[in-house]
Amino acid sequence: MAAMNSDHIDTRLDWLLAAAQDPMLVCDANGVIVRANPPLAALFGWPLEELIGEPVEILVPADVRRRHAVLRSHGSRARAMGSGRFTAVDQAGKIGRAHV
Repeated sequence: MAAMNSDHIDTRLDWLLAAAQDPMLVCDANGVIVRANPPLAALFGWPLEELIGEPVEILVPADVRRRHAVLRSHGSRARAMGSGRFTAVDQAGKIGRAHV
């Protein structure tokens, strides 16, 4: 199998996110949102372009943001977000349950 260059990988990842019907996001090692798809933006009520560059904690309720950032900073490995149901916050600040 031929090695893929980073531009090819980025293109494929962009295509995958655009085609996905499930909400998805990608963060860098610092927890900054570098990619997200339209279903995620719609779920949280954000324009897609406003999510990019924000810390992932923007989607976490205020009372647990600090804890989330600390937990996130202790491991930079790729992982699925949460498990089962979790609490999230939309752009209007409304807290709700989401299923992962």
